[in-house]
Amino acid sequence: MHADVQANKPAPVKATWICLAIAWLLFIIPIPGVGLFVGWPLNLVAFILAIVVMARGRTAGGLIPLIASIVVSPIVYFIGLAVFGAALGGTGAYQDYVERAAAAQEAQQQVESDSAERANQAAEEGER
Repeated sequence: MHADVQANKPAPVKATWICLAIAWLLFIIPIPGVGLFVGWPLNLVAFILAIVVMARGRTAGGLIPLIASIVVSPIVYFIGLAVFGAALGGTGAYQDYVERAAAAQEAQQQVESDSAERANQAAEEGER
């Protein structure tokens, strides 16, 4: 009797694909943390739903999203990281960072050389 009750429940094939599609979309959006903290848990939900689909007798209907969750999701995630990197590089923010870092390093070197000069002058005056 338990098998009859379980057979009457439909397999959530559509829900599995919807979860995967939303996870993949979140991987592509160039907002920091969205893919990592929302996309991957959603991908895990799709993975578990694919196992549920296979347990309810739809082996092919669950195996394809299961493999997609394991193989395609990391590929889409790294494509999203590339999109995020391009979004950062396209605004000139990295170039601005490099210029500011170089200016700060030059200023620090100038301060160090000035204080070394002052120390040498003080040492010379102390010897006289």
